[in-house]
Amino acid sequence: NYTLALVGSSVNITTRPLTASVTAESKPYDGTTAVTITSGINLNNLIAGDMVNAACVSSAFADKNVGNNKTVTLSGVSLSGTEAANYSLAVDSITSSASITPVTLNINGSRVYDGTSSASASLFLTSGALATGVNGETLGLEGAGELASKNASSSAVALSNTSGLTLKNGTGEAKNYILGGGSVAISKAPLTITAAAGSKTYDGNTAELILPTVSVGTIYDAHTLSESYNDPNAGSGKTMTPQIVFANPADAGNYNLTLVNNSAGSITPATLYYTATPVSSVQGSAVP
Repeated sequence: NYTLALVGSSVNITTRPLTASVTAESKPYDGTTAVTITSGINLNNLIAGDMVNAACVSSAFADKNVGNNKTVTLSGVSLSGTEAANYSLAVDSITSSASITPVTLNINGSRVYDGTSSASASLFLTSGALATGVNGETLGLEGAGELASKNASSSAVALSNTSGLTLKNGTGEAKNYILGGGSVAISKAPLTITAAAGSKTYDGNTAELILPTVSVGTIYDAHTLSESYNDPNAGSGKTMTPQIVFANPADAGNYNLTLVNNSAGSITPATLYYTATPVSSVQGSAVP
């Protein structure tokens, strides 16, 4: 009863819209906006089994500085793969967030023993700047810290307190760093004590009242200086030997001590006086 005629037509198949997301990794401050994306770009609304991948031209934090939940942007996002032509992205950029945490600086310096446990900022600076080891950045440093010990040592002495030290902006910004610990290598102080040329009258001992002099260095600790003759006898060209005794014997270990003798000492003979007792005698008798 019918004659069938099939009339052709056309249908438009539009691309399937996709949304993309990423997970960005937080990082310690490194002086750059570089960011690491965990597990690549995730595509949402993708039909199972279709081969579609996404990549970006660039990815970066909004800026390089320390902060929590900072914006991360991936730009130039594009699709690739066998079925990529069947999909589209509404935008070619993706945003996420991650944090940049401060870098902890451990500072180190050196100095010659000075009798104190204070560690001034200048000990840790090179040409007036504190090297951070981060992207060539330097900082300023002011104030003073406290050392665990004042004494010279073969190993560096740890900073026991850094609260008196303050980081300042340099080529880098101080807000991107926090001050951790540190240490100072303390070397022995040079010290030379030279005997003076003593002179006295013979008194039966080697002690001399004249004191030796400090010809090199400074004595920072409580002490007593003295010098003595090499023997108690009268004579010239006698050797004078200097001595130093520290109130705390352990302080002696803080100095590279050199004792210099003096060979110009002299002890003059003591003058003896004899006083005769008057006596009387009869002429012709023996002298008493």
